[in-house]
Amino acid sequence: MIEIFRSDSVRAFDSYTINNLKVDELQLMDNAGQVIFNHIKKYLTNYAKKTLIVCGMGNNGGDGYCLAKKMNENGFDVTVLRIKNRFTSSSLFYYNEIKDIVHISDVIDIDFSEYSLIIDCIFGTGLSKVVDGEYEKAIEKINDSNAFILSVDIPSGLNGRNGLIMGASVKADHTVSLGFLKTGLYLNDAKDVCGRVFVYDIGIVKSFSDNIFVLENSDVRTLFPKRKNNTHKGDNKKIAIIGGSKTMMGASLICENASSALICGAGYSTLCVPNSLFPYYALKEIQSVMKLMSDFSGELTFNKKELDELINTQDVIVIGMGLGISEDKFKIIKYLLENFKKTVLIDADGLNNISMNDLSCLLNKGCKVVLTPHIKEFSRLTQKDVAEILENPIDTAKDFASTYGVTLVLKSAVSIITDGEKVFVNEKGSPCMAKAGSGDVLSGVIGSMLLKTDNVLFASACGCYVNGLSGEICAETINEYSVLTTDLVKALPCAISNIIDGI
Repeated sequence: MIEIFRSDSVRAFDSYTINNLKVDELQLMDNAGQVIFNHIKKYLTNYAKKTLIVCGMGNNGGDGYCLAKKMNENGFDVTVLRIKNRFTSSSLFYYNEIKDIVHISDVIDIDFSEYSLIIDCIFGTGLSKVVDGEYEKAIEKINDSNAFILSVDIPSGLNGRNGLIMGASVKADHTVSLGFLKTGLYLNDAKDVCGRVFVYDIGIVKSFSDNIFVLENSDVRTLFPKRKNNTHKGDNKKIAIIGGSKTMMGASLICENASSALICGAGYSTLCVPNSLFPYYALKEIQSVMKLMSDFSGELTFNKKELDELINTQDVIVIGMGLGISEDKFKIIKYLLENFKKTVLIDADGLNNISMNDLSCLLNKGCKVVLTPHIKEFSRLTQKDVAEILENPIDTAKDFASTYGVTLVLKSAVSIITDGEKVFVNEKGSPCMAKAGSGDVLSGVIGSMLLKTDNVLFASACGCYVNGLSGEICAETINEYSVLTTDLVKALPCAISNIIDGI
């Protein structure tokens, strides 16, 4: 399990290390220069024959000056581009160390194409305003070069807190994060500009935890222990999936949800659909038990007896896919929340029924609850603009989960999973999953994980990991455009095998 931190927390660690532990700031900058130099020697020697280091006016620029000194001392051909003639006290120290021995340019119009390696030391993680002027021009020239691009701490122009591009951002091939991994390296636009991310210790001491983590293969593997031979389907528990309607039938998608739960290890999967639509679902799903629910003209209606049967027999209930919106459907959700004693996962129209009626049903519940909204669905639940959520996704998700006592899976390119206290950030996934039906598969996968452990937060995060890994496999074996929901389901066994085998 990898721990990550908010950028302001890392700055607090830096201050604690310097002011409380009395570690020399220049020593920390020297440590930074050394680990970057070591990284170049290990991975980028062939590119470093002619290197340009682009330095801003803060300590990120100071790291660049320190690196230039080390590269020069080791015989590398290095040029420094200084964007502003301004310095912090530490960056000025290392600038003075190199000003008479390294070629330094103040002219942004130099030919960037001459260099095979460009080191981005313009901004650190504290950037909070839109990039413009000389900085924007420098970033554009870096990106337009054919050089290998290494960003120090974070690609310049990327917000270190939320991973949003601030007008323009360096598109790095490698990013070297100093001391700790920051949330901005994972959220929103980060995956498009960070390249391969490395983290190195430079002597900064952590003084508290933000309680934000990224799962690793070994963590997820704990939910896939070797099964005993003397076992039966009842040992692996039961999941019910309620969905479908005449106007949003999505037969194949809901059936893929049921199939994904079985593939991930559920003992029983019961597909609960409107009675009058039975022929459509029967032709699509042969793996699951089929439960026909009361309906009127293809729309589910409230039936206490049918719901009580599910409540008394199931371990997890998933509801919402293709459900449609009506007073009766909200009544079904509300009844399950009040009377089921185990775990309910609510997705898609299940969420929309809640946001259009009464969120207090999430407070008046007798079960554990997992909500799996995408950003727009979460916007409806919170009455916040999408832009406001993206600006601070972790805290917005935490606040909602804490207020309503739920586990929230906020789905995006990088998903945030939280119970209001602890946070998991799921980086697994592919653009091929940006397609209708991917969320239905995810609900089935998470539902199956919920059968394996009482830790709802961990199960939800593991489900996101498994589903995302399936997407990555599909993108690699098919392409990023042509992947269907059925492909995601078919790739789940390979994803699980990779997890079990530690690949």
